[in-house]
Amino acid sequence: MDVKLRAATALDIPKIKELQPKEWGDIIPIVNYYIKSPFCHFIVAEQHGVIMGCGTSIEHGNCAWLATIIVGEEYRGLGLGSIITAYLFDFAKSKVQSILLIATKLGYPIYKKLGFMDDESYTFFEQQPVKPVMPHRNITVYNDVLINQILQLDYEATGEYRPNLIDQRLSEALVYVNNGKLYGFCIPNWGEGLILARTKEAGLALMAVNKRQHPLFALPSSHEVAIAQACDMGHQLIPNRTAIKMYWGKRLDWFPQWQYGRIGGNLG
Repeated sequence: MDVKLRAATALDIPKIKELQPKEWGDIIPIVNYYIKSPFCHFIVAEQHGVIMGCGTSIEHGNCAWLATIIVGEEYRGLGLGSIITAYLFDFAKSKVQSILLIATKLGYPIYKKLGFMDDESYTFFEQQPVKPVMPHRNITVYNDVLINQILQLDYEATGEYRPNLIDQRLSEALVYVNNGKLYGFCIPNWGEGLILARTKEAGLALMAVNKRQHPLFALPSSHEVAIAQACDMGHQLIPNRTAIKMYWGKRLDWFPQWQYGRIGGNLG
């Protein structure tokens, strides 16, 4: 295709909004985030002044994510998704040895052709109102003393070195601490509601107090404990809706059983 790939700017946002997939939440807040963040390389695919698609590479210290790869409905079937993905893939692999993404059914064949491997599937829930619970004695608000423990927990849980991402939202965090040691934390209003915990006790307690605002959330399909808790809390499992976490290059060591909530497919 005779298409131009270029870095997006704030002036492109009205046209990018027209790419909004029906099955996704509002993409504009995350598009704004990508454009403003120096570690994100957000591009648009343009032909004769018409924006037909977009996508981003998000660079962390030891890996990169590919995300928000969208082709407008009227431009699908032309190979544009492959063009955008290949460009971002080449950009990312020139900088890191590990590339990650969350694949939908539409994009999965493209990623397989590029050599991405399956890692973990995600099970989706529809968010339901949660009954108020008494605050857990070990859960409190974040304070700066815990910053290194939080970054270490995030690194061990995800395998990703991403202080550039986490630092920005720590002031909103709730933490599970016992005798000065951090066992888990959550950032309730960040995407689907990030929750990472070393122990089942910490993870389930944070799930109980985490008032997610996002209409949907996903959990690793192998994390039976978290899935059972979500069902017990009254959240509605969405049948037949899954997504696959995939990787290219060096597989990162991470613990799906430490993930009781994620930010989303747009940030990992």
